[in-house]
Amino acid sequence: VAKAASDRLVRDLQVELGPQGIDCVSLWPGVVYTEFVQSLYEKGDTDRINRVTGGRDPNVVCESPLLTGRVVARLADDFTARKTALSTGGLTSR
Repeated sequence: VAKAASDRLVRDLQVELGPQGIDCVSLWPGVVYTEFVQSLYEKGDTDRINRVTGGRDPNVVCESPLLTGRVVARLADDFTARKTALSTGGLTSR
């Protein structure tokens, strides 16, 4: 529900701000390898790790928090990348 609400907010913001040239995006990272996930992995808490990762190896499916930051930086820096990302699945009014 929270992601759907966030997506709706971003879509509404894009409708309002898009005509002024402001792009609004909603990012859904995968499983982020946070300190919490790392501690579960190190403790061997396989039940909780499997709930977080869907039963897959965290070393394979988890991503660094840096990845989301790099995606945001790339979208902010390069209009061509932003236009491609938005037109291939993002929410935009353009």
